[in-house]
Amino acid sequence: MSPFIVGIYLAAGRSQRMEMNKLMLPVGDSSLGSYGLYTILNSHVNFTTIVTRPFDRLCWLDQTLRHEGDLEYIRCEKVDSGISESIKTGVRRALTIGADAAVVFLADQPFVSKTLIDKLIEAYRKQTNAYFVASSWNGRVRPPVLFSKHAFSGLLELQGDQGARERLTGSWRNKGQFVDYEDEACFFDVDTKEDYNRVKKLAVNKAYYPYNVEE
Repeated sequence: MSPFIVGIYLAAGRSQRMEMNKLMLPVGDSSLGSYGLYTILNSHVNFTTIVTRPFDRLCWLDQTLRHEGDLEYIRCEKVDSGISESIKTGVRRALTIGADAAVVFLADQPFVSKTLIDKLIEAYRKQTNAYFVASSWNGRVRPPVLFSKHAFSGLLELQGDQGARERLTGSWRNKGQFVDYEDEACFFDVDTKEDYNRVKKLAVNKAYYPYNVEE
């Protein structure tokens, strides 16, 4: 039986540097927050949980995605306590629905690649006892990262703005594997107006489109 892979889509950020909800910003024919979801839905991820802020009405989510059966959203009640709470909210949900592994994505990373996602999953399928399979660009760990169920208890111990990077490069380093990927745009995230302008130009130039990235 194939492992059940859940996507955890972190969409609960405060967008402080943008001074607005950046997930609503237009990118191509979609929104920044929706763009990467199309690619995830077309990957080998079986089901995706979107982790949102408590009062998020999902105005940023494309209408075509609102009735997608392989998507759900769950509110993170302690979101202002740091990114760790978003991660833990997603991991708890993954445990509840019996996930064998979960891939953690950032909602402000629109050009995530289907090829990369499927490489992470394929690597995990070959070594299901590994704690993680992490993306790497230019020698540095970057999201998305796949965590097996063996790592879930450790992720639930994270606190504040502590992500999993320290564990991936520290105590867990020899318990998983890294997948190098050369396409820098896959790892673009949007924190500033300059970041957004760069992403918008790529979308306008038809360099990256949902469902077609790296196919």
